[in-house]
Amino acid sequence: MRIWVLAVMALALAGCYFGSPPGNMHSSSQGQEASLEAVAPGRGATSGTATQPAPWARTQGEVHSLPTVRGGKSRTNNAQPPAAPSLKVISRGDLTVPTVALTFDDGPHPEFTPRILRILATHKVRATFFVVGKMALAHPALVLAEHCSGHAVGNHTYNHFDLSQMAPEQVYQEWWTGAAALESVTGVAPRFCRPPGGNRNSTVVRSANTLGMTVVMWSDYAADSARPASADILRRALAKAGNGSIILLHDGIPETLEVLPDLIVGLKRKGFAFQTVAEMARHLQTQEVNF
Repeated sequence: MRIWVLAVMALALAGCYFGSPPGNMHSSSQGQEASLEAVAPGRGATSGTATQPAPWARTQGEVHSLPTVRGGKSRTNNAQPPAAPSLKVISRGDLTVPTVALTFDDGPHPEFTPRILRILATHKVRATFFVVGKMALAHPALVLAEHCSGHAVGNHTYNHFDLSQMAPEQVYQEWWTGAAALESVTGVAPRFCRPPGGNRNSTVVRSANTLGMTVVMWSDYAADSARPASADILRRALAKAGNGSIILLHDGIPETLEVLPDLIVGLKRKGFAFQTVAEMARHLQTQEVNF
C-alpha cells in the first residue's frame, strides 16, 4: 500500500513539473488556473525575492511580506485592507446542471490524503481540498500532489480557528497567512476559501473577498466529522445530493475514506458528473450576503 501511494504521488508531482497530470486530467488541470483567475482575479505580483521571514514565522499581529514562491514572485500584505465592494459567497452550483463538487476539509493528513487521491484517480474524479496552512507547510508534497493531480486547493485558514470569534485584524491575518502558505507550496494564490466550521460573519467574508477569494460553503453535509458509521455517511450524502450540490467531507476521517468509493459510484449512478469548485463557479454568479 505504501509503495502504491508513493507511486501515485510521484506521478502527480511529475505531471505538475513536466506539464501532464496523470490519467485523463491533462486538459482539465491545464484550464484550472485560468478558471480560478477568471472567477476572482489575482492580487498584483511584483518581481524580486522577499527578504523578510515567512509569515508563519511571525506573530499573528505583525504585518509582513509573503515568501518567495515558485517563479520568483513575491506578494505584499497591506496593514489596512480596503473595504470589499460586496460580500461574495457560494453554497451550491447551477441548479439546472447535474453536477456535484466533492470538497475535503482539514487536510492534508499523511495517512489519509494519499489514499483519497488514489481513490479519486481510480474513479477519474476531480475534487476540491480546503487545506489548513500550517498543515500544508508540514506536508507540502501532499498539497502539491493535490494541485498537480488537477484538484482545486482552497484556503481553510492558517490555524483553523473560529474566525467569527476573532477581531477583524486577526481574521485578515488568518486568511492571509493561510493563502501565503498555499502559494508558497503550489505557486498559485488560492481563489476560494472556507471558514473553519463554516462559522462566518460579514468581517470573515469581507476579509476573504479583499484578498481575492470567494467563500465556499456547502449544500450537502453527511456529518462525517462526528464519526458516524460509514453506511450513515453514504446514505445521508446520497439522499441530499442534487444538481449543483457542494458536498462537505473531511480529510482524516476513516469512515469517510472507507465509504468514498461507494459514494462516487452512487453519485455517478444518479447521473451526476463531478467538478471542482473552480469549475462549478465558472458559470455561477456569487451571492451578495446580508448578515
